[in-house]
Amino acid sequence: MKTNLNKLLIQKNINRKDFSILMNVSKSSIDKYCNDEREMSFEYLIKASKILNVSIDEILDNKTNKITDSDIKKIKQKIKEIIEIFDEEN
Repeated sequence: MKTNLNKLLIQKNINRKDFSILMNVSKSSIDKYCNDEREMSFEYLIKASKILNVSIDEILDNKTNKITDSDIKKIKQKIKEIIEIFDEEN
């Protein structure tokens, strides 16, 4: 499971040793989580999200909320419809 843990630690200016203390795990475990060599348990994901003040999705690098080409087409169509309605009223 790919994570953003290392990137988030850098952004939050937290070193791995300090984070390991906050998480109550070894630094080598944090290294493995940061290098995607070990998956975090759900319990640790919750704890990490609270410590870092981010969502679990942000830690997990969840990109399910990305806008797709299909979404863009739908948005463009809606904008076009709104413009047509506006033009008809004016």
